[in-house]
Amino acid sequence: MTDNIREIPYNYTSYSDREIVLRFLGQEAWDDLNVLREQRRTGRSARKLFEILGDVWVISRNAFLKDGLLKQKKRLHAIQARHKDRLARIEAAADGNERVLRIVSQTREMLDTLDGWFVATPKRRKQATGTFARHTHRNNIHFDAYTLTHHATDATDWRQEHPFCVITPDAPEEIPGLVTVAHELGIKRIQQRAGIAYCQPDPGDAGYA
Repeated sequence: MTDNIREIPYNYTSYSDREIVLRFLGQEAWDDLNVLREQRRTGRSARKLFEILGDVWVISRNAFLKDGLLKQKKRLHAIQARHKDRLARIEAAADGNERVLRIVSQTREMLDTLDGWFVATPKRRKQATGTFARHTHRNNIHFDAYTLTHHATDATDWRQEHPFCVITPDAPEEIPGLVTVAHELGIKRIQQRAGIAYCQPDPGDAGYA
């Protein structure tokens, strides 16, 4: 697989397939995929894997979609079930191939991390709101997709990390308390300046911020 080959669906960004695989599965998986690509017969397992990666890629980059899935549990469970079914089919067709089984294991870890985000986020948001509200008005604590996306990065399509939340204090006097709370909650603080706010992965979101 070379960088200019596009097999991951829904990827209409400047990220190559290689960069997406490295982000979610790591270098070892990319190396394995390069070997397996030369051994393909029908390509069914590869298509199923890339469909999973495509789903995770678009979900991880779209705060609106993530918010929708948080509210629509039935839809979320359907997507999770589809991922598990695809992965089970890949594993069943592996015929003991160590490279395939290694990729299956890495993909399962990726899906577990994503699923964990949907379990943990409502509780983390509730906890953060209650704690930050001691120092600023609740209306200044933002988790909505529009605000998170607006503060994700500059105006490029490299928007891959969304902040856990955005806080817009009413007065400078509120800031020290908010900073202390962020530290206590283990949230990295990034101050936006001049319209630029490059966000790092939130530790609790394990890269799916």
